[in-house]
Amino acid sequence: MTIELARSPSPRVSVIIPATASLDLLLATLRSMSHNVPRDVPIETIVVLNASVAEHAAYLTEVVNGVVFLASEANLGLAGAGNRGRSVASGELLIVLH
Repeated sequence: MTIELARSPSPRVSVIIPATASLDLLLATLRSMSHNVPRDVPIETIVVLNASVAEHAAYLTEVVNGVVFLASEANLGLAGAGNRGRSVASGELLIVLH
């Protein structure tokens, strides 16, 4: 199973997903985005893996394409993970998907 998300070189929208839940929930979220986000929307997706799911980073990079994964040894919480994602986001608009 491979999940493909569109990733624009010049995104207008940056979607930041702080991840502290189960791997299954994160994969379901990314799969839903791959099916429902229009391909003509210039977008980038950034997932911040807090301590509870950071060990899944290698697996995620194998099965998900088009996403930037940032691992954090500590659980940054929603605000901290949002700020970590924002620090690498290049979109004009930011969406924190929680």
